[in-house]
Amino acid sequence: MPILNQIKKHWDDLSVSKGSSYKTSWDDYYMVQKEIEEVCKHISTGIETICDFGCNNGYCDFEFLHRFPNITMTGIDYAEKAIIQANKTLSESAYKNRCEFVVGDILDIENYPKKKFDTVIVKRTLINLMDDNNQMKAIANLASLIDHGKIIVMEPIETNLYRLNQLRRAFALPDLSQPWHNKYLSDYVLEYIYANFNVKINYNYSSSYYIVSRVLYPWIATHLVNSTVDYLSEINRLAMMFPNVGDYGLQQVFVLTKKA
Repeated sequence: MPILNQIKKHWDDLSVSKGSSYKTSWDDYYMVQKEIEEVCKHISTGIETICDFGCNNGYCDFEFLHRFPNITMTGIDYAEKAIIQANKTLSESAYKNRCEFVVGDILDIENYPKKKFDTVIVKRTLINLMDDNNQMKAIANLASLIDHGKIIVMEPIETNLYRLNQLRRAFALPDLSQPWHNKYLSDYVLEYIYANFNVKINYNYSSSYYIVSRVLYPWIATHLVNSTVDYLSEINRLAMMFPNVGDYGLQQVFVLTKKA
């Protein structure tokens, strides 16, 4: 089975086993909350039309709809079972008139909505495409969904992983590796972004959280008897509250607009 089909099956399987949980997208609850908080900073008027491409089961989208009662949303994902779950949750919610979830492939521009949005969100989606060229094609495709709007890109960066692992080595911790189904954005892809878009924001919003959750916390755990690292630990909850410092977080946010 080609790798991209294996990845799609991975997300479909999680949609079945995890249902409407945040765990369908990521086990790291507090980092998911940080993503939500960061996106909310860039919903500027509260009346936007928003497209979330790679929406998974819509977990984050329902939070946006709750916080901003005047936005409308379109969630798109290639994992059919994730969209089935998203629509099930939507049918039981108060947001049926302000949201839709549809199946779509980020690499196939022919199946894109035939309308424009004020804001397009893509978070931890490009990394599932496993290839620089696919990632650049996807970003170019997303630009077709805006005229004067913006694209919020929230993805892990390869050089950030290198910096984080340097810090872990300083505390005798083993390197972290990319998951089998991910390819973090390379410098080559970042150069493409800067060459083809206005980059309004480029911010490593997750650095403090990663310093604590991926360095300090596991280092402490190695010195305690029968201690294991838990994503839902109080240490990670505290880390989510820290002001951001450094450049060690894997997740980075870019806010892009089209060049004139």
